[in-house]
Amino acid sequence: WGKWLKIFPWQAWGTLTLRYSDPTHEQMQRAWGRFVRWLREEGNPSVTYFVGHEVGSFGRVHLHCLLGSLAPDTSRRTLWEWWYSRFGRAERVGYDPEKGGASYVAKYVSK
Repeated sequence: WGKWLKIFPWQAWGTLTLRYSDPTHEQMQRAWGRFVRWLREEGNPSVTYFVGHEVGSFGRVHLHCLLGSLAPDTSRRTLWEWWYSRFGRAERVGYDPEKGGASYVAKYVSK
């Protein structure tokens, strides 16, 4: 999966954490869907993504994602503020294919 994901022109990868400790799969999907809809409405109509989820050691769900086709003015701070105000912690990092972000996200899909 990691090798396959590396062929795409990702711009960012991130970890999105839900603030409540025992969300359902449906709640996770709804949160992600709202995030993608917001991205599209905010000037990223062609945003591409790959997402996997992990249940952490304290029961918190993390969504690990890769993002592509983002508008140049889509700031890390704006993404963080939107997610944080609604769901919890967010980390968005610039994507560097040599740093293993694609493999990191892929391992949560294959677990």
